[in-house]
Amino acid sequence: MHADIDGGVRVITLAAGFEWSWTKKDVKSFCKRASWDIQSRDEYGAILRTTLGVNPSISHVTYDPAFLKRHGKSQQQILQVSVYVTDLLDPDMPDIDIFLVDKFAELSALIDIELGEPTRRSPGYQPEIAWYLPHAAIVLAAGSRFLQIDVVNPTYQAWWDRQDDDGDDDLDELLEPDESGDEVENGPLSGPLEWNDYISALAATLWLMPEDGRLELVIASGVVRFTLVDYQLSCEIVLNENAMIITHEAQSIISPNLWDASNDGSVIIWKYKLTWPSAFEKYELAAAGVVEIIHKVCRVDHTSDIVVEAWNPSGDAPDISRLGVVEYFD
Repeated sequence: MHADIDGGVRVITLAAGFEWSWTKKDVKSFCKRASWDIQSRDEYGAILRTTLGVNPSISHVTYDPAFLKRHGKSQQQILQVSVYVTDLLDPDMPDIDIFLVDKFAELSALIDIELGEPTRRSPGYQPEIAWYLPHAAIVLAAGSRFLQIDVVNPTYQAWWDRQDDDGDDDLDELLEPDESGDEVENGPLSGPLEWNDYISALAATLWLMPEDGRLELVIASGVVRFTLVDYQLSCEIVLNENAMIITHEAQSIISPNLWDASNDGSVIIWKYKLTWPSAFEKYELAAAGVVEIIHKVCRVDHTSDIVVEAWNPSGDAPDISRLGVVEYFD
């Protein structure tokens, strides 16, 4: 698994400083500036050979002059330029989640330094962070098998944003369907996850939490609540009075450097917060603390004994399929 973080930053710097006309002549001009080669082109776009150290080291340029003409840009032809900044990965590779989460967090932090505070953050399935500049929108996107940078025509980006605002799923104007990854299919479970696997699955689930998402893990002695609001992931472990006798044991397991604890005499509460996006290790630390309390302190023997509930008051519910759950609870 390879990522070219420095190469990605170079792409961002070049794209941000380029005078985009969004005509086909931009392809040759940008390639010259970036030391890229034009591998092929036709009426629908171009494939460029980049200098990034990833496989495939290519960039896709998408043309749609008819779309742009309908939106008042009759002299333009280019919708966007998409550049791989990681290898195109096998979805069955071990630790693919860790790799993509870490590289997404690392690259987004470096782009922040170059471009400042992002215009838009979109956590959830296939997350994105976007910076809107006068001549282009720069988007860092995570698929299920890769990371890529999209340099987007502002007219096209504005149209996409309207679809999101309107909640309109009728995207018939798109040239082609999204091919960034396979959809998760619900089906029968092969059996409950082992506890170590549950930690990894919970960490990946937290990374993919959508904005305003709510996730609860319910056990006999309490509940674990996760929320993502204003790009702050919050975890709250609440144990009821039946669990009061294990207070000291729990406090010895959860690190005081990560968790804030309180006890009002009737419930025990631990709280943990982190900012999205963060390195996978931080999501894993949260997941490990939760599992330690559920399994070792509350004496929950099997992951199948945890009731998982997920919802979102303003959009898509968190994807809980990684936790071995095939049904969403209202």
